[in-house]
Amino acid sequence: HLRGPAQGFATKDRAILWGFITDIRGFDEAIAKFCDLIGIPEILQDTDPREFGWVDARREQFEAAFKQHSADQIVAWVRECGGNAVAYHTFETFAQDPQAQAIGLVSTYDYPGVGALRTTGIPWEFSETPAHHGRPPLLGEHTATVLAGLGLSEADRAALTK
Repeated sequence: HLRGPAQGFATKDRAILWGFITDIRGFDEAIAKFCDLIGIPEILQDTDPREFGWVDARREQFEAAFKQHSADQIVAWVRECGGNAVAYHTFETFAQDPQAQAIGLVSTYDYPGVGALRTTGIPWEFSETPAHHGRPPLLGEHTATVLAGLGLSEADRAALTK
């Protein structure tokens, strides 16, 4: 069964990925404590949380509880209970992330007419041909080329780029 990219679980402010390893000692206590912390201890009634797909089948209930709290709070509770969790980044949280900054994943360019513009950097390096990230294109800089590539006549391109 193929699904689209992971969308995470919604919280008050941004999505998270989370989970507990079901075959570790203390799992039952950990999941019970977590469900109590998020305010839905009843979700464990008449169910086996070790069953594959258990969380996805109760996604709406989890998200309703999660939406009462920030992603950082839910992540902290999952970790406190022995699980693993991470919040999805927005561009702003990514740009402020110390690890992203340390490895050069955020670049700043002087964009004509706008000033300093932050964008994502290049997440890899090559030993012999270093990756280079040029400035983003100016608004409309490639419009004529794209329109020509689509087969529009010169008159049509001129009319669209006025």
